[in-house]
Amino acid sequence: QLVAAARGDAPPAPKEDEAPVRMVLKHVALSDGKLSYVDRSGPTSASATLAPVDLEFDNVSTLPERKGPYTVQASLPGGGTLHWRGEVSLRPIASEGALSVTQFRPANVWRFLQDEVRLALPEGDVDFSTRYRFMLAGGKPQLLLYGAKLTVAGLALRRPGDKQPLLELQRIKLNDIALDLQQRRLTVPVLDIDEGEIAASIAKDGTLDWKTIIARKAPTAAPPPPSAADAQPWRIGLDGVRVADVGIRVTDRSRAEPLALTVGKVTLQAAAQLEIGAAGTRVTSNDLRLALNGIALARPSAQVTRTPSSAARALARTSMSASGSSDPRTRPLSPRLTT
Repeated sequence: QLVAAARGDAPPAPKEDEAPVRMVLKHVALSDGKLSYVDRSGPTSASATLAPVDLEFDNVSTLPERKGPYTVQASLPGGGTLHWRGEVSLRPIASEGALSVTQFRPANVWRFLQDEVRLALPEGDVDFSTRYRFMLAGGKPQLLLYGAKLTVAGLALRRPGDKQPLLELQRIKLNDIALDLQQRRLTVPVLDIDEGEIAASIAKDGTLDWKTIIARKAPTAAPPPPSAADAQPWRIGLDGVRVADVGIRVTDRSRAEPLALTVGKVTLQAAAQLEIGAAGTRVTSNDLRLALNGIALARPSAQVTRTPSSAARALARTSMSASGSSDPRTRPLSPRLTT
């Protein structure tokens, strides 16, 4: 092929079962490198640079079933580090090892989505670690993640120009995550959400502000029908969900007399199974325990000094708890109100 290229001739097409050139790379190293990515596909260009990047491979070969160790380290833009180590083979294309990212900033992703997502620069740090196994078989990727952990700290999302966040959570923690890409299955045994507040506002025309976050795109041609593999739904299992000390604030200005509902603290324990596919999304939850404390209903304007109604005063002293299951084969939710 090299001779043909030197002559200016087109190289012969490789046969499907033709073995690659036998090659062994004893040692490959990159020290203090730089990797830059620029996206100019949208109205606002975005870029990210990883530097320094240190990469090292040993005994990487095109010989069958030969594996070589590798390590990759990189500093992420805006702070944070990437550590990646394991073994890699070229025949077949496969890799197995461990990947970890520490102190990753969600703002790095926002730069590439700011034209599609109407949010200000998000706050927070993300730590992620996992063991993985990857293989490219028959032109189709197979990926397994196991023992994965994800922690998000100090997350805050705001609309541009707003001081109050739409979402503010001190900690989100997921443990022992397992992902099977081929089977389209995601399992999360533990999901903890601690301390924070979720806010929502309904405009005069009845539009919920959360629905305006995603920018509307011009309609495009209908996508082709999904293949048999794509038609298989994703199955997500949330075996243990726990929410503690999270408040809710909702302002409704679509009413003749606007109202503001606040819940001082929400406590939730549940398990849920989700199925997401072409037919839609199906959610089944069980073992649900819910408690709402410090419920208050008032007018949102600070200038209004009229005394709230007796119903609003009673609601402000109300707590509610409920337990049960959404499965129709079991008993329904049993709410209890206390004042």
